[in-house]
Amino acid sequence: MNWDKFFRVLQFLRITDDSNNLSLTNIALVAAMTNAACKADTGIQDVMGVVATVAGYQFKRYMQPTDTTSGDETAAIKAAVASLETKVSGIQMSGQMRR
Repeated sequence: MNWDKFFRVLQFLRITDDSNNLSLTNIALVAAMTNAACKADTGIQDVMGVVATVAGYQFKRYMQPTDTTSGDETAAIKAAVASLETKVSGIQMSGQMRR
């Protein structure tokens, strides 16, 4: 079995995170929603189970650090934008000179 494809499927289904660790909150969320969807009569316990797992999932997402770009990447992006601006202004000037 090709493990790389297996892990990609798990990441697509959000069962694992980017470092191939199991995400228990995602598994609990899928299990609670499947349980509530498959039952013909849903009670308050089923609804509270889904609410609790959604709350846990949202809390986990809130507590995870956001991926911000470093100062070096920001400086490189600004330099690239400045370079493009000079190229565009040079093209505009050459177009005006031809007229």
